[in-house]
Amino acid sequence: ITEVKVIVGRQTFPSHPWKLDFANDKYIHAYDQLFEVLDMAKDNKGNMISRENYKYGQCYFAFDLTPDEDDSGHWDLIKEDSTSIELTFAERIPATGI
Repeated sequence: ITEVKVIVGRQTFPSHPWKLDFANDKYIHAYDQLFEVLDMAKDNKGNMISRENYKYGQCYFAFDLTPDEDDSGHWDLIKEDSTSIELTFAERIPATGI
């Protein structure tokens, strides 16, 4: 995976898609975001996913989809719209899948 983004209606999360390069250790922002979205970034506890495990397959992407990207306990209006996740791969996916 070299790029990740979520599109909700006409809004993209994150505002600039993540550019990833796992072979060259350029994935830390996505790894850190997992802790941010799970509200674990400021605590001294983990989710049992090391950076090495994340790099080699235990990779989960987490996004804050609130309109202001601030889940601070206030209410956001509920909207109905389409949501899509776009992934770009460095290599063509084989016919048998991944």
